[in-house]
Amino acid sequence: MLQRIIGFLLIGLIIWSCNSNYNQEKTEITEAQADSLQRVECDNILKELRKLEVDTFGEVNHIPSDFEGCLRQLDSLTSNQMKEWIKCLPDKEFSKSVHHGFGMYLRNNWGLWRGNSKLAENLYEMGILHPDDMTGIILNSYQRRLKGEDIRLKEQLKYYQDYWRKDGVPVDSILQAINNEDTIDYEYATYFIIVVDTNNNYYHLHKKMIDLNKTFNIPIDTMDRSFNKVKNLIALSDNHEDEIYAGDYFPRRFPSENLSLEYLSFYQRQSGEKTIALVAGIYESEISADSSLSFLQKTEKRVFKIKTDMYVGCVH
Repeated sequence: MLQRIIGFLLIGLIIWSCNSNYNQEKTEITEAQADSLQRVECDNILKELRKLEVDTFGEVNHIPSDFEGCLRQLDSLTSNQMKEWIKCLPDKEFSKSVHHGFGMYLRNNWGLWRGNSKLAENLYEMGILHPDDMTGIILNSYQRRLKGEDIRLKEQLKYYQDYWRKDGVPVDSILQAINNEDTIDYEYATYFIIVVDTNNNYYHLHKKMIDLNKTFNIPIDTMDRSFNKVKNLIALSDNHEDEIYAGDYFPRRFPSENLSLEYLSFYQRQSGEKTIALVAGIYESEISADSSLSFLQKTEKRVFKIKTDMYVGCVH
C-alpha cells in the first residue's frame, strides 16, 4: 500500500514538474516575443529618424569636468526625437548600439584615451578604470535617467571592476592607491609620434606606405588590421581571436619603428574622427624621434612630430 502511495506521489510530482516547465517555457517565449517586438519598434523609430536625417547627435564643444556634467552635455547633444529612440531601447542597448560610433567620438573628444583631461581624472578617481567602461557607464546612466530610473552607479562600477579582476588586473590595489590619492603613472606614457602624412582616403595612404617600405626598407606592421569598406573603418576582422576588438579599430600604442595606418585622433584630440595618419614610428626618446623626422624630411614634405600622453594600460 505504501509503495502505491509513493508511486502516485512520484507520478504527481512528474506531472507537476512537466506543467511547471511548460508554463516556464511559455513565459520565456512570451518574454522573448515581447523583447523582439520592442526591438522592432525601436528599429522602426530609428528608420524614421534616418529618413528625416535627424538620427545624429550634436558636436562636443567642450569637455565636461565630471560625471554629472557628462549627463548634462549628453542631454544637450541629443534631440527630442533621438531621446524617444533611446527610451525605447532595452536597458544597456543604447551604449552597445553607439559604442563604435558616437561612443568612440566621445572617448576621443573627451580626452579619455589620453587621460589628460580633468574629466578622465575625475572618472578614474571614481573607480572607472578604462575609457570604454567610462563611456559605457555614462551612456547607460543617461538612458536610465531618460527613463526615470535609478542609474544604479555602484552596481555599474562593481560590474566593470569585477570584469577586470577576473582578467587579472590588480583592481583592489589600484582603487586603494586612488583612495590614498597616490598617482598612478604606469597607466600613461609620454611618447613621440612621427607622422609622414594624413588623409581621409585609406587607399591613398596605403599606397604611400608601400612606396616608403620599398624605398627605405621600413617594415610594415598592420597588427592584423585591414580596411573594412562596409564599416569604413580600419579594423580587425569580425572573426578575429580578440573577442573585445574583433571588427573594431585597435590602436598602435607602444614604441616601434614600423609603418602603419592609424586614426590621428587617438594621438591628437583636435583631429577629425576619420582622419588617417601614416605613422612611421613611436618613440620614447624625443632625440630618436627627431632623428627619424630629419631623415624623412629629405623626401617627405608633410612629415611632422606629435608629443602625446599615451594610454598604455590594460585594454582587455
